[in-house]
Amino acid sequence: MLVLSLFFSFLDGWKLRKHSYEEQVEVFLKDLRSGAVTRRGHIDLDPLKYTKLTDKDADRIGEEAGYYRQTFGTKGRWLFLRSADSEDENS
Repeated sequence: MLVLSLFFSFLDGWKLRKHSYEEQVEVFLKDLRSGAVTRRGHIDLDPLKYTKLTDKDADRIGEEAGYYRQTFGTKGRWLFLRSADSEDENS
């Protein structure tokens, strides 16, 4: 099952590899805003999909969109939480 998951992650990254940085940012933001929330309230994104984004880029873009990234114990995944301030603004 893990091998299949890794294959599909690789495939997503392969599809986006020819997209420009700006196009990958747009896809990243769309995935961040529409991503499924885990049991703990995280939005789990696979960094292998966004081949031109670094961890720092993801942090900055997520923060600008009202999310912050958990960096400890993520096992290479990008886990984002919506900040409390941005939830209040949308209410």
